[in-house]
Amino acid sequence: MIIKRIAGVEFTDNMVRAVEIYGSEKSHRITAIGSVEISDNVITDGVLVNPEAAAAVLRELWKKFTFKSKEVIFGVDNKYVLVRYADIKKTDDKKFANDVDKQIQQFLPVDKNSVETDFLPLSESEGENGQKMTKTLIVAAGKKMLGDYIGVFKAAKLRLEDIDVNTLAIYRLLPDEIEKDKGTVMINFKRDLFNLLVVKDKQPLLARNIMIDTSSALNETEFVQEYFEAISKDIVSSLAYYNSITNGFIEKIYITGYGVWNEGMTQFLRETTKADVSVINPFTNAKNRTGTPTVSRPYEFAIAYALAQRGLESE
Repeated sequence: MIIKRIAGVEFTDNMVRAVEIYGSEKSHRITAIGSVEISDNVITDGVLVNPEAAAAVLRELWKKFTFKSKEVIFGVDNKYVLVRYADIKKTDDKKFANDVDKQIQQFLPVDKNSVETDFLPLSESEGENGQKMTKTLIVAAGKKMLGDYIGVFKAAKLRLEDIDVNTLAIYRLLPDEIEKDKGTVMINFKRDLFNLLVVKDKQPLLARNIMIDTSSALNETEFVQEYFEAISKDIVSSLAYYNSITNGFIEKIYITGYGVWNEGMTQFLRETTKADVSVINPFTNAKNRTGTPTVSRPYEFAIAYALAQRGLESE
């Protein structure tokens, strides 16, 4: 069992958030939490434009909220991050990683040498010709994009223990009692995008990062309307995809992040999806012995908290 102090860090276009926890995978305390605004033209659509300014904001965050940990887990979810599902043919090679390496290019829209990749075997099947296949979740992230962020953490004198994908990190926010044989959706909202994860039998079935375009809104009322319309379109299409591959229907959706404190948003999603929609407070779980920290809108710290938990997990 690992006992340590570690922080999860999330950058958005206008904010950096971090949550520090101390303890083990099964029991921990929140020892620091905070956020600092980022000025325009430092990060655009999740991609670094001004690494020096980003490092300065990160140093400010650590000092302002007295973070003690120098070890961090960072999460990404921009246009240079791809999540794909692939049927990998099993060969006589004893190392499945070699099969993935030989076949991965056909599942990527970019040169595999330009990205860092990782994979997660999900299930095995056998075709009519006896060919054994492994359904595999593949993650690819641009090397330059990752290198720029790694440089930011080095400049802030922090040690990156791992880099995760935010869309997969939100799996840790799901309640333990979700029904294994039914599809469940977990969504983390931000102002400019949302992370959507569909889980069935405790395995990720669909993972998407979806941009939210509200650029034509002239006031707050129009912004809210455009936001709701934008999220509903892609959520409904994701539920339809689930139905097409499983002949089942999503009955439960958990949401957290930006805007979920607005009951109108929750009601809108219920009416649009016909599913049971519940707001998740990321800090309400049996592992967290601290309770909900006294911060404005704790839901917006969901990603940072999920990333910090990643740092306490056993390999």
